[in-house]
Amino acid sequence: MPFHPHAQPNFRNMVIRPMWMALKAALRTIPYVGSHRFLAAHGTSAPYHAQEAQMIDEGTAARIGENHPSVGQRYAVDRETSSIVPYIERPVTVMYPYERLEDLEPWLFVPGNYNGRIGVIWETCTACKACVKACPNSCLHMESETRVNVLDTTEDGDEWDGMGSELEVGGMAARRNEVDNSDYNLMLEHNAVPQEYDFGSVIDITGDTATVRWDGGG
Repeated sequence: MPFHPHAQPNFRNMVIRPMWMALKAALRTIPYVGSHRFLAAHGTSAPYHAQEAQMIDEGTAARIGENHPSVGQRYAVDRETSSIVPYIERPVTVMYPYERLEDLEPWLFVPGNYNGRIGVIWETCTACKACVKACPNSCLHMESETRVNVLDTTEDGDEWDGMGSELEVGGMAARRNEVDNSDYNLMLEHNAVPQEYDFGSVIDITGDTATVRWDGGG
């Protein structure tokens, strides 16, 4: 049998409490009523509903200004509060943007808390980062990538094994490192995929010896 009193299979826990929790969730959507103290928490837990939350950092606030619509608001699951009624809902939309992403074809999935999907035309994008600077919620980021063909690396025993198919002074070189991404889950990880190659600039080629300045040093 369960030890916790709320886990006992009785009429109170299986009927009354679920109905009361559903009623509280509905009452929280009503202006003025939703901010009442008895709706701010669940049982003896700390208050979490209709609490003040700092959604952006000081740098972002200084960049977008005090009059931006995203400043001084609280966010609901499906609506944005106004300056007249700024306390309707628990702030969940902005605080948890990566929760419960679709596992199947995530690049085509539009989460329910968003109004659209981000699309990039790779052929015309120049990585100017203007979109990153203009985003009021700082939800975009961009990293500069070293462009070098690592798919045509030579076979074992060849002259430039592990350094790329063609080397020239002033060009780029690539070599496989010891990073193993076999356990990396693209659907669940929030961080970028670790680089499996080291990149560097070829500064000199003398005979069979190439001098390379690797980006990570060495």
